[in-house]
Amino acid sequence: SLGIPIVGWGIFVMGDARDRGLYGAFMRRYFRQFDGMIAYGSKGAEDFRQLGVGPDRVFIARNSVSNAEADKLLKDTDQARALVKTYRDHICLKQAPTVLFLGRMIPEKEISALFDAIRIVKAPCQLLLVGDGPLREELEKEAEEKGIDARFVGHLVGRDLALAILASDVCVLPGRGGLAIQEVMAAGRPVIAGIADGTQDDLVRNGITGFNIVEPSAESLAKLLDECFSMPESLHKMGVSARKLILREHNMELAVDSVLSAIHSILQR
Repeated sequence: SLGIPIVGWGIFVMGDARDRGLYGAFMRRYFRQFDGMIAYGSKGAEDFRQLGVGPDRVFIARNSVSNAEADKLLKDTDQARALVKTYRDHICLKQAPTVLFLGRMIPEKEISALFDAIRIVKAPCQLLLVGDGPLREELEKEAEEKGIDARFVGHLVGRDLALAILASDVCVLPGRGGLAIQEVMAAGRPVIAGIADGTQDDLVRNGITGFNIVEPSAESLAKLLDECFSMPESLHKMGVSARKLILREHNMELAVDSVLSAIHSILQR
């Protein structure tokens, strides 16, 4: 009524976008008031279309963070290798496959499920946990009680975060994740992901950039990790493919351009 275009921006719809009851009716009425919707990824865009937002009013600006630190490190592979070795020595990582967890230590991340899988992995491996949160102390105690070879390094940013990712072989995010998937892939490591914020549908391509957790059980995750550790060359190739995908389709520069392009398109109507 003010004559000002209203643009919405969101991850996806909480609940079923195809709901035909009261919830669906409310959500359709709510979203139709926007002149345009910008989604984080394909899932969100499809949700908005299902709720009646015209296809020509739905845009995608892929959820992204800066890749600058990873890019700097990876410009000189020899130097990166030396820095990663120093970092691994500093946090006392062994010469064994290293599984990374990156994120907040909260119930939704399902970190205990990762512990349960690590316990029954056949190949000797270790766990590197990057992040902090209310469950950290409890998880440290749980890891010790379950005999998990784990390193808790707290919240990291910048080069320290990039080094931690590069010190790992594969990242596992069994619970809800989001930007962590892109951060790990930007540094050239594959991701095994559970239900995230919908962006995993665009990022995690089975056997190419990582794996989606289809069956959320310790046994299935342990089996998948054993398969990964038995094929280090394939794991490396997945990491290379993961980084290429980020550089090509999921980065901050492209996200900004997509937002500006969406706004320009809406204003031209």
